[in-house]
Amino acid sequence: MIMVVVFTFIAGWLGVVAYRRYAMSAAILDVPNSRSSHVNPTPRGAGLIFVVLSVGVWGGLSVGGYIEWSYAAPFLLSLVLTAGVGFYDDLAGASPLLRLAVQTIAVIISLLAFPSLPEIQWFGWSTPWPPVVFSILLLTLVWLVNLFNFMDGIDGIAGVETVSVLGGGILLLLVGDGEAYALYPLVLMAAVAGFLMLNWPPAKVFMGDVGSGFLGLAIGLIAIISAIETQVNLWCWLILMSVFIADATMTLMRRIFRGQRFYEAHRSHAYQRLSRRWNSHAKVTGLLLAFNLLVLFPLAMMVMYWPQSGAAIFILTLGGLMAGAWRCGAGTCDN
Repeated sequence: MIMVVVFTFIAGWLGVVAYRRYAMSAAILDVPNSRSSHVNPTPRGAGLIFVVLSVGVWGGLSVGGYIEWSYAAPFLLSLVLTAGVGFYDDLAGASPLLRLAVQTIAVIISLLAFPSLPEIQWFGWSTPWPPVVFSILLLTLVWLVNLFNFMDGIDGIAGVETVSVLGGGILLLLVGDGEAYALYPLVLMAAVAGFLMLNWPPAKVFMGDVGSGFLGLAIGLIAIISAIETQVNLWCWLILMSVFIADATMTLMRRIFRGQRFYEAHRSHAYQRLSRRWNSHAKVTGLLLAFNLLVLFPLAMMVMYWPQSGAAIFILTLGGLMAGAWRCGAGTCDN
């Protein structure tokens, strides 16, 4: 399996190098405007490389019997649908309604096709009725798809979030009797790490909607599979992702409250405001990495061993981070 990970990383790196050359010649560029956080035209849509690579490797592993087909089939189908509408949006532009419709269909396919759904524990009480669990997971997954798109606004941040969250999840799986399911996050982490070689500040490529939506759904589905089959419950994954969840949620709430068009591009997320305040994408992205590893991972580890504490720890963590996003002015301006 080490060779699979090494191959995926190298192929992802070289694939993005090749894509960048093609995108430059074909003028597939993200041209800066008043709502951008970059200053030079930059190739977009490079997330297609880690999408194709991850789906291909996962497909090969399922054929070889290394991952269960009962999970792999709906997992891959829903991810291809989400990435497909994202790539169409990168090339030609898709309406918010079309994107939302395809994302919702993709999530429904995966949830209906999975052999079972995980329990959701709230302060020692488990959600008993499957339609309630289904509805909660549906809304959560669709939100994850979109919040990754919202949070992919400065160099390296979505890639670093993915690698650090998946890295933490892999460690939890290895100590939580989930080795058999670590291949899902391992493959994706390696592919995105290869992409990060050209996306770290100053970025030479952007992942685009094809990559960001794919990552949000992939991490969400990996979390569900691990919660069904291993000791790594949903709260562990939500805690690992809580910086992204807090910033996107606070920004969205304030923009809606202020009567702004929340679905349009803007520069008012807390991380965007910090990058302008510090005049550095690298400092913000590095801070995210350090916080995920030094604060959120230990909390997630705690919740794996004491799952009854999951809801409380997540709510407290999310509340603190949302307060921090509020203090940073998340959602208050676009300049």
